[in-house]
Amino acid sequence: MGHSNSTLQFHELSAAGIEKGIPPIIRVKYESRWSKFGFRYGMELFLNGPNGEPMYTLDFEKGLRGDIVLHSGPSVDSPKLAVSGRESSFSSEYLIRLPSISGNAPQDEFLYWDSGRRTRFWFDIQVGHGPEQRVEGFEWRRSRGPEVKSVGQSRRSGLKLVRLGSTNTKEKYSSSEEDLHDGSTKGQGYGYSSDGKEVVAVWANTSSFSSFSGVGEFQFRGSGATGELGQLWALMAVMSCMSIWQKAMRDAARSSHAGATGAIGAGAAGGACGGGAC
Repeated sequence: MGHSNSTLQFHELSAAGIEKGIPPIIRVKYESRWSKFGFRYGMELFLNGPNGEPMYTLDFEKGLRGDIVLHSGPSVDSPKLAVSGRESSFSSEYLIRLPSISGNAPQDEFLYWDSGRRTRFWFDIQVGHGPEQRVEGFEWRRSRGPEVKSVGQSRRSGLKLVRLGSTNTKEKYSSSEEDLHDGSTKGQGYGYSSDGKEVVAVWANTSSFSSFSGVGEFQFRGSGATGELGQLWALMAVMSCMSIWQKAMRDAARSSHAGATGAIGAGAAGGACGGGAC
């Protein structure tokens, strides 16, 4: 995917605000219960800390189809910290641009997905600090496992971010796991996937019955919560998660529209046939 046509180049990012860090628990909310009904035309989501304190703002500039801009404060007037977007509506990847924290150019990373029978999302990024830095792979997997169920106000469904470690293409993204069972996680137990990989973050959708304005809750787990993977990794984890959320909402809206169009078409055909066979 090239960068020449990407709208991300028009966003000027600043690392200002990143020093406050990303809290281990992030509660994502709409501005109000009515905001969710206008998401096709643009909306804002608020990322609050574990005690409800305003931390960051996500601006979906064109709703489900435009860029996602993360602002480093409680409003869209705060500096832009990171941005995610697709080059075209046909792209099967998100370009996620992260700020420079060393005086170099902004860092571009990619979130890929495979829309097979089990949709998967993955990315590679440099993790660690100093001479111990290395590139590792991570994969978001759909889950109803115990890690997701443990999140407050959860609908008991969501995602978990698995640390693959190796970036060897022969080893990548080979697991058949979706972890949609209701039993306990296999492998090494709680905090690990059924193929023995560490779970470093989870996302749980908020139940509409528990919160009218809630979207979901993001939590870092294991080595993802210790800070050892680095600030840019943490930003990438959050931005990739919200990019997946945007795609899921977009797919749901498309399916809903297709269903409504089909029903209207069927009704029109029935009326044209007078209720009998054409």
